[in-house]
Amino acid sequence: MAKTITNEDLALFEAEESKPGVKIARRAVESAGLVGSATDAAKKREVPFVFNLVVEAGDVCNQKRSGRCWMFAGLNVLRVLLAEKLNVKSVELSQAYLQFYDKLEKANFFLEKGLERFDKPLNDPEMVYLFDKGIADGGHFAMFKNLVKKYGVIPHEAMVDGAVASDTGELNKLLSTLLAQDLLELREVKAAGKDVENRKKEMLAEIYRVLGIALGFPPKEFRYDYEDKDGVAHRIESTPKAFYETYIGQDLEEYVCLAHVPMIDLDPYTKVYSPLVSNVIEGEEAFFFPVEEQELQDAVKEELKKKRPVWFSGDVGAESLRKEGYLVRGIHRLDELTGTEIRLSKGEKLDTRVSACTHAMTFTGAYVEEDGTISRYKVENSWGDENGKKGYYVMDKAWFEEYVHQVFVRKDSLPKALLEKYEAAPKKAVPPFNTLWDMGN
Repeated sequence: MAKTITNEDLALFEAEESKPGVKIARRAVESAGLVGSATDAAKKREVPFVFNLVVEAGDVCNQKRSGRCWMFAGLNVLRVLLAEKLNVKSVELSQAYLQFYDKLEKANFFLEKGLERFDKPLNDPEMVYLFDKGIADGGHFAMFKNLVKKYGVIPHEAMVDGAVASDTGELNKLLSTLLAQDLLELREVKAAGKDVENRKKEMLAEIYRVLGIALGFPPKEFRYDYEDKDGVAHRIESTPKAFYETYIGQDLEEYVCLAHVPMIDLDPYTKVYSPLVSNVIEGEEAFFFPVEEQELQDAVKEELKKKRPVWFSGDVGAESLRKEGYLVRGIHRLDELTGTEIRLSKGEKLDTRVSACTHAMTFTGAYVEEDGTISRYKVENSWGDENGKKGYYVMDKAWFEEYVHQVFVRKDSLPKALLEKYEAAPKKAVPPFNTLWDMGN
């Protein structure tokens, strides 16, 4: 068998041009593109934006041109508790405030993990990962927990998004450059047997200054004026940590991670993590706890029944209509358009990097059928109100099963047996190179 494509092969391949429907498909694709030509409008009618179980979440937020979805989704979970406490219809927490400290902590994490690998060459895969991802916007719920526990939260009005917070490309490039040269210098300092820690603190002070110029310096105290549902004006004067403890007060340790990610190296009922995926040194690692698909769905249902929004992550770009707000299996019939068949399983898509854990959002409702099963979900996104139905999306059950990878729910929404497995689960470290760790759209 020839290893190259021969003229005879080309003659065989060219016969595909004359197959029925190919010319029609080509004309459609030429003007509307692959997805536009393959969209099945009937699927939209099958999943209406109607829900009989709803968590009142308020107006949607907008992360704009930044990869802070995980942070927005986490704050969207907490703001429901805050809105209830303040007796307001909608409230927003400052994303820029946590963003500032996330970048600062990631800078320290990058330098520490780089120094731990002092003896590795710069082209070692782990070093390459640090250089590529160390200061990126992405993150996970565990990293959100690390920030809130250490720094608290503040109302959006106390530190609003500026130009850089909403569009982080220039900042990330600058920080990556500064941290790369910092790490190279620290490697030399360490090789010479000199004081690494004091020099690292000087470098982090410089990073702090850069972040303050780019994002604004975070307040240590703030004043917040607001009007409740009854039209009564109120004023709060507080510190970020005191504000969280007084007006939100949720014990973040009550949240547990469940995942359905049937991949080669992820063992069921094991806390799988990577030592290179976190933000706060000595904080919680981002990890996945693989369970059965039905266990994932049951936990989400229990949370929604308790009127709690649910943080989740998945592959938002798969079989979706961003502008119209649909996450529906089969809404793109590329198989019918091109005469192909996709046979990969959920796990095979992840293992072969066809699919990835790209985005975090929150479940804020569902449609529960008479038999108790959920047929579709209401999803709060963070792409502004110009996408979806005023920022909200609809997801069918089949999309959940194929593309939702991880949820965070409270312990009281788990069956006793599953919670016991979670509490007793061993930890397993894996490399950071699979498609679960790079979330941030």
